Amino acid sequence: MRSTHGHPQQGRAYRDRLKARGLRPVLLWVPDTRRPEFAEAVKQQLALVEADADDRETLAFIETATDWAGRPPPTAAPPIAPTKSRQA
Repeated sequence: MRSTHGHPQQGRAYRDRLKARGLRPVLLWVPDTRRPEFAEAVKQQLALVEADADDRETLAFIETATDWAGRPPPTAAPPIAPTKSRQA
């Protein structure tokens, strides 16, 4: 069976190009939203937020601040331009 990852040299070259742009690799572990326990935990946490007046005020602020009315949200950094080898 043929590998879908390409040659190790290609991967290394890609990582080197990203590093040259000032980027570094990061491994992130996030909650598995597919697990049934996740939905239950969200419901419990939302009930706690809704039960606290200060949290309700904060939640209302967040909802207002994130209502972009069809506009895209601002970005923290400009997008990275594609490399010549990755352009379509």
